[in-house]
Amino acid sequence: MKWVEIFKIYSLKQIKKEKILFIFTAISILIATSISLIIPQVSLENQRYIEKNIEQINGGDLSINLMGGMSKELNEKLNEFRNKGLKVTLSSISNCYYKKNSNNIMGTIVIGDYSLKEDEIILQSILANSLNVKVGDFVELDTQGNGKLKYKVKEIEALSSGVDRDAELLSYGKVQKREILKGISRREIIHIKGSDGELLKEELLKVDNTNHYTTIDDKKNELDKELSIQKGTLGILSAIGYIFSILAIISTTIMLILKRKKDIAILRLLSIDVKEIKKALRAEISLWLLVPIILSGFFSYYGAKIILKCSGIVIRGISKESLLLTLKGMLFNGIVFFILINIALIIVQGINAMEVIREDEKYIKKQSKKIVCSTIFLIPLFLAIYALYTSSIENLGSSFLVILLIVIFLCLVTLVVKILSFIKFKSTLIMYSIKSINKRFFPFVLVLLSLTLTLWFILIGFNLKTAIKTNFATSLEKILPYNYYVEGNDYEAMESVLKNDKDIEGYIKSSDIEGKIINENFNNIYKYTVISEVNKEDYGLNYKIIKGKDLFQGEEGFIISDEMRERNRLNIGDTLEIETNKGIIKSKIKGIYQCGGINSVSILKENVQLGDEVSYLVKSNSDKFIDKLNNSTVGSIGDIGDGIAANIGSFLKVFKMLSIICILGTVLFNINIVYMNCIKDEKDEEILIALGFGKVFVVKVQIVKMILLILLSSILSLEIYTLIVKLFFKVMINSSSELSIRAIVINLVIAIIISIISFAIPLTKILKKEQLNLLREGI
Repeated sequence: MKWVEIFKIYSLKQIKKEKILFIFTAISILIATSISLIIPQVSLENQRYIEKNIEQINGGDLSINLMGGMSKELNEKLNEFRNKGLKVTLSSISNCYYKKNSNNIMGTIVIGDYSLKEDEIILQSILANSLNVKVGDFVELDTQGNGKLKYKVKEIEALSSGVDRDAELLSYGKVQKREILKGISRREIIHIKGSDGELLKEELLKVDNTNHYTTIDDKKNELDKELSIQKGTLGILSAIGYIFSILAIISTTIMLILKRKKDIAILRLLSIDVKEIKKALRAEISLWLLVPIILSGFFSYYGAKIILKCSGIVIRGISKESLLLTLKGMLFNGIVFFILINIALIIVQGINAMEVIREDEKYIKKQSKKIVCSTIFLIPLFLAIYALYTSSIENLGSSFLVILLIVIFLCLVTLVVKILSFIKFKSTLIMYSIKSINKRFFPFVLVLLSLTLTLWFILIGFNLKTAIKTNFATSLEKILPYNYYVEGNDYEAMESVLKNDKDIEGYIKSSDIEGKIINENFNNIYKYTVISEVNKEDYGLNYKIIKGKDLFQGEEGFIISDEMRERNRLNIGDTLEIETNKGIIKSKIKGIYQCGGINSVSILKENVQLGDEVSYLVKSNSDKFIDKLNNSTVGSIGDIGDGIAANIGSFLKVFKMLSIICILGTVLFNINIVYMNCIKDEKDEEILIALGFGKVFVVKVQIVKMILLILLSSILSLEIYTLIVKLFFKVMINSSSELSIRAIVINLVIAIIISIISFAIPLTKILKKEQLNLLREGI
């Protein structure tokens, strides 16, 4: 008999019989393949958008952040460029507050020549989302000194362009320069168009090396690094999706073959060649795999389009590059899945009629080991080829990181289960449940891994932004002695408020002067500094000194930030020479304070001598004192955390959408594996019922497994999530973070819900069982 006849007579009937299993498996594979195609399309369109708009994003061929004001030499050089026909524009950036209902959102206002009407504003997309406004809506902002202004939204920028890093972080609105805005205290940024940015940068560095110069190539490299991080993060999703689709195909195929081993044994007794049997099975499995592979092409296009639209990038139609990328991906998935089917079909060779009758599974187990070894070897290989397909080294790195984490995970779970199996529990229920887990260890681990990763996706996608917001201010409170920054012109009025407000614990009043460090061994990029001079009576708060002495302890000297020390390899006793517009200050470093990444260029010094710009660092238990201040600019440490959270939130939106798709896939995978396990355990369950334990005992066994899954997955997912958040805060502000009770509760509730969904079919099947059919078949 040829395989076509076997397929018609036998396989088509089996497809109808196992349609629920096939549907679940097909959907989970559709999800995994769609993600594998969406991610490279999103990366490609992001890259193309940046390359197309890079000059606009940078603001010109060269962008200059003025760190210490405009020097005479720089001004002369810029005039020279203007005379040569180059376009030189100057924009001013100042902090302000945007009104949202009864709350204020800290941001920045960028004042320049943007060909706007006096009442029009261009908003950064992150700020527009925070304010929940669209083009044509009105926004109100408080300049804290120049009154409140109302603007109509003319445009929303998808990617930040022509601003400095602080404005990008805090979010901004661009407005047309006019007389009323001249009095706002500000920092300045210059854009030059019309010549090679690299040559301009080289020329200007000779004139003034205090400022920060950014060419188009510099900006492109900066954005490429950000894209690399995004690719790597999204690569984790694609790697996990691929691994689960591989395991789903292998496990489903093996389970189907083992379930039909009696039928296969009969076919072999009828002298039907094993090759023909394998061909029929291959055709059957390929049939339900072909559908998700084809559908993934359509889903990936629309999925990528929706995700890019959320990022502010609108694509119309499909480009040749995207179409080719999709077709290559579909072909790659088809080849991978075809190889996997052939590997899983190895087990057919282990099915022998006599061994099936004797229920001897030695040869089947031997073939199963071959399949496991082949799969373990091929998973890294497939992921490496996928990285080549996406032309992304970041995907390769993410893939191997995922594999490493899975190996560690397997080792930990194996250890836990082995420890539990050695414990002599008094309860028969727990003893049997542990033995049942040991017997079906691999499926249990797969479900646990899937559930853990699902919970981790949810924590990252839906809780990370909140965690950053809440932890940022808390972490900085442990590092910095202040939580508000205040500056203005009416010092007497400000000090009156700061001294008399009951919520204010204390403040530091400093007189600041900008300067340039002229030591030869100092890093060129960080020569700009601000000397903050403090009189003893105005030092009402104490910095966290990590090395050396504080202000007014021992001899006079400089106290520098820990970041300045690390960047320039400075230490206690080193001498710094700082050039200011009032002369050169020279002194030794006597202490190092922890800055948490805030005002890292600030150098503290005893006694006011040269400083003329007064500012206040305030420690307050509430923000009520701000309402009592007039003509002042106030910045909050919490606002910085909100800004970082908002920036990360724009990427998390993409991650969230993809993780939702991935979560659906992992939940379906769980249902599949638990259902297959249920089929395998059916005979054992009937034996327990026949021995008098009853259906209730069998249900309780499933509940014990569920409880173990919930506890282990919750603990492991929280540990992985906490590790990532702690690493983030360590890199950002050299601090730690705490896990909130909210995150723990949400994690536990979701673990319970997913576990109930996963075990719903087996529990229903057990409760509905009336006859012991499998035991009768054995008789």
